Amino acid sequence: MTTAGLTERRAQDADGYDFLEGKEVVGRLVWLPSASATHEVAGWWLVGVAEKPDEPLYRVPKALAGDLRAARENGEPRSLWFARTIIRQVREGLLDG
Repeated sequence: MTTAGLTERRAQDADGYDFLEGKEVVGRLVWLPSASATHEVAGWWLVGVAEKPDEPLYRVPKALAGDLRAARENGEPRSLWFARTIIRQVREGLLDG
């Protein structure tokens, strides 16, 4: 899929997607099934976009905490849309990096 010069592909070294401009990875959307020292909640995270800190785009809701597969599938389409939009706007200078 392409959005304003961005191409997305399945990440080769993580559960998620890489967003490329040409051959350069300009951001990633990564599924993290549990919280960690660096990522305080499980869910879809936008990482590696310019100077922006990593940020959760979709937090696993309490109702789906027992079914991470359903939580992942539920949040994936919206998270992809948000990631594309945020990355595109950062690249176009409409959002600070």
